[in-house]
Amino acid sequence: MRLNDNRRPWGADGAKLAYEQREVIRREVEQSHVQLVLSLGNAIHGGKTPLITASDAEETLQGGGRIVRDNASREPLLRRLVEIQTQRLMKFSEPLLETSLSRLADPDAFKGDAHNALNKSLREAWGLANDIRQRSGAQWWASRVADTNFNPYPLLPEAVRKDMEARRAKGTREDSLRQSIGSLAGRKGFQIPLEELKRVRQRHAEITARRGLLTYDVQPAECVRWFREALADSEGDALRAEIVGATIEALLNSRKADRFVAFYELTSFFVADIGVENVPAPLRKQFLGALGEAATALTAKEPSKAVFLQAIQAEAEEDPAAAVKAEQAAMSAAYQIVARVREEATPTDTFPASELEGLSVLSVDNSTEFHLLVFYKGPENFFLACRPYRKLSAVLKDGEYEIAVIAPSGAISPYHGKVALKGKWQKSNYTVDRSDQDRDLFNRSSAAHGEYVLARAPRDAGGFQVDARTGKVTKAD
Repeated sequence: MRLNDNRRPWGADGAKLAYEQREVIRREVEQSHVQLVLSLGNAIHGGKTPLITASDAEETLQGGGRIVRDNASREPLLRRLVEIQTQRLMKFSEPLLETSLSRLADPDAFKGDAHNALNKSLREAWGLANDIRQRSGAQWWASRVADTNFNPYPLLPEAVRKDMEARRAKGTREDSLRQSIGSLAGRKGFQIPLEELKRVRQRHAEITARRGLLTYDVQPAECVRWFREALADSEGDALRAEIVGATIEALLNSRKADRFVAFYELTSFFVADIGVENVPAPLRKQFLGALGEAATALTAKEPSKAVFLQAIQAEAEEDPAAAVKAEQAAMSAAYQIVARVREEATPTDTFPASELEGLSVLSVDNSTEFHLLVFYKGPENFFLACRPYRKLSAVLKDGEYEIAVIAPSGAISPYHGKVALKGKWQKSNYTVDRSDQDRDLFNRSSAAHGEYVLARAPRDAGGFQVDARTGKVTKAD
């Protein structure tokens, strides 16, 4: 039967077929095609066909799916493709995971040919896992969603689900909604919510962490990027705990090797993504000692990084006297850095009232990819450590303050200012100014996300609470 001849569909008797008839016939032919390709792919994968390798099963399923027009009809082929690829990934990567992160934290464990061979295998395994997630897995998700018998809505993140419900209420058709849901797999940050792909995502994270640590010795910033990706993809606490232990070991090894710039890079990751409070107790004393040594070593050539490490030491110290000493050292070094920077006066007449007697409030949005240290010197002397793209609020006594804002990156100029606060609420959104001929020079909108947290308050002023959404601080009930 000819289904299409120069866009004129005819039946066997020469009569023109109605559109509905053509669609029924097309689906029947496609379903027969799917079953045929699926049987062939399974036969190849099972080694039942001579002179054809098992990898050709994947090509057969991929090719068979490409000529099926109906997305939902492709689902059996794509499901089987993902199954075969996942089996191959697990088999290939299992020996690689026998190399623990703890062993990779030792820079002498893999050198020369051994390093290159492991790196090559990890890249290959990572590429296969990524291909499943970004291509075949994403296509499978879209085909599942296209099937009206499958209900994807309970699997969606709450924000996405509410968005789809709002669009439906405005009259968006179900097929359009499902098409949008299917395309979510291509968006950054969206995890395909299919149980079969969770194993792939976890294995991807385990491989990514190893790739990161293998690059630490020569590219510490790249190691941090890989670690962040691994933490974002991992489920459960096992891999996170392994990354924590390996990071501390790598930091201490950097201390032994006097590689303090690399030490700073990994410390900045640890502070932002894990938290200094999670340093294992048996290693805390060594870690604090390493922070001090690294700060001293970097003071001459990388003073901003040295200030950052001193500030982290002040936060992490359990001994109050040692914490005060580290804080004073950080503040002294910070104001030395900004001494040559022109001081800017901050007008406060437009600031809203703090509504706290004798006290003012600071709300800080860090709209940068860097750690920021915000120092205040006046009736109170203190600093605020604001993580990348995070928000915080603080309470301070009224008065005149000198401000220093330091980013550990030496490429970013510090800020030096002065402000007189009396019952005011100062809101600051810190950005990095970049010159670019192809777009607007500055973007002042806040890129910070998450909730406001209360970073500090005068010890003799009582208790406070912060509105997580606005940053406004009020007296605790």
